[in-house]
Amino acid sequence: MDTTAHWTEAVNSTEAAIDRSLVIEEIVRRLVAGMQPQRIILFGSHAYGQPTADSDLDLLIVVPHSERPAYRRAQEAYACVGAVGMAKDLIVLTEEEFERQAQVLTSLARLAKEQGKVVYERGETAPDAQLDTQKPFPSSSGRQDGNQGPQH
Repeated sequence: MDTTAHWTEAVNSTEAAIDRSLVIEEIVRRLVAGMQPQRIILFGSHAYGQPTADSDLDLLIVVPHSERPAYRRAQEAYACVGAVGMAKDLIVLTEEEFERQAQVLTSLARLAKEQGKVVYERGETAPDAQLDTQKPFPSSSGRQDGNQGPQH
């Protein structure tokens, strides 16, 4: 590969990472506004792998309490997010369900808890608030308190 082609590929890759970060930030903003979750965890290739153009976005949304069945909570999450131009899997668990499932070694909750990135946590600044997708990218929100999640 010649130098120009290599440079163009690197620039396009960086632009794609920035675009993904902005989309993730907007999804988190919409979920926080619509569902008031306790925390949101990014897992899958966007959190701990190298996402490709075909990678979907995997988010585990933990809500404090709900009497609604899990599938209804998921429907609510998808309605909050709407169309964002990125395939996504949204899983909504109550805090109790999340902690119980995280005790199972092979569970999705355990995987997300141990290897995922907390992108929002109520009342705290999330450890990965900059939503890096394998490349450094400054948050466009500029918020430092973390109380309301990413803002635009």
